This record gives sequence, structure tokens and C-alpha cells, in this order.
Amino acid sequence: MKSYTLTAILLLATASSFVLVETTVLASTSMSFGQDRGGGDARVIRSKILDSKMPILIREVTGVFKDPNPNSNATTSVRGLLSWISRGRLKLGDIDAQKKLDDMLDKGFGKDLSQTKFVLSKKCLDKEGIEKSASTEMNVPRADICVNPERIAREFGPYIQDSDLMGLMMHEFAHHYGYSDIDHSFAASIASAYQADNEYRNQEGDPLNYLINTNSY
Repeated sequence: MKSYTLTAILLLATASSFVLVETTVLASTSMSFGQDRGGGDARVIRSKILDSKMPILIREVTGVFKDPNPNSNATTSVRGLLSWISRGRLKLGDIDAQKKLDDMLDKGFGKDLSQTKFVLSKKCLDKEGIEKSASTEMNVPRADICVNPERIAREFGPYIQDSDLMGLMMHEFAHHYGYSDIDHSFAASIASAYQADNEYRNQEGDPLNYLINTNSY
């Protein structure tokens, strides 16, 4: 498929003035099947890379959820990074998402975080019995959060960002306060804001140590 961009200048007349409007028109031509052409699929490339890294990715994901100290603020665990959010340090661009986060903070998210267990499992189910990357009870602060390392590695890999994990976990903690976040917009807002903050701190010279360092394998 070839695409050509054509720019057209339209002269519109009004009662009192002439207005120049520039528009872009996309025209396309299809290539015939008989031509000798190759093609690439980004999904296949990603899958090939991921397959070779799955064993170590699963081990890495498992490790960052295994925190021997529930009150740890270390940046070497998911709980440690979440504790930074629990102190109200993250500001969201979406107003509705910020209201949800503020509500969680007001209702004791920090204590919830320190007392909630991450239960590693090969199968995490929602109320409909559908497998998820993680799951927990609705409206029950401090309820265990089921975490499936293999599914997380498969869905986020081969290059797992801290922001991916923050979005997923805050989605689960939001359930503790009655937020279904069905469209995952709250999770997306958390992930986007966390990633933007990371990039800003990196520009300011703050050395960042990512939970899962893909440069190591």
C-alpha cells in the first residue's frame, strides 16, 4: 500500500472576507498481489524476543513482589514504589482520576498498602471467573491481592516499565475502595503520570534504578 499526501488550498468566500484554508488529502494505491514483496510483523518480532526471555522475566517479576518487609520503602520492590504514591507525591493530569486517588489517600491507602499481602499464583480470577494479571476483593481494604507473575511477564514483556506495574497495582488497590475501574482509565492515568515523573527526574539528574532491569539479560 502506497500513500501520497496532497495539499490543497481552498479559498472560501464569506460576506466580508476571503479565508484561506489548507487541507491535507490522503490518497492511496494498493499494490497488486502478483508483485514480489516481503512483509514484517512487529507482533511476531516481539513474541520471539519475549519467548527467549520468559523464564528470567517471570523470576524478575516474582522477585519484585516478594518483599520480606511489608513496611519497606525501598525502591527495589513494588511495595516500595507504591509507598511513594501513598505519600501523595504523584499528581495526575486527569481530574476524575485525581479525585479517586485523593479519596484513597484520605481513607488510609498508606496503611492498606503496608498490611496488604501480595499472593503469587498461577491463576488469578475476577468475580466472573475470568483469568486476570491480578485480582482482589471489592470494598475490602487490606484484602490479599492475587498476582500472576507469568501473565504479567507475558502481557507487559519483554520490556517491563515500573509504570506498568504501578498502574496495575493501583487498579487493584482501587478495588479495595469500591472503584471498579472497568475501562482501566484510573490505572492508565497512574501509569502515565508515573512514567512522566520518572522521565522528569531522570532529566534532572536523578539516577533511576528500575525494578526490572532489561539491560541485565
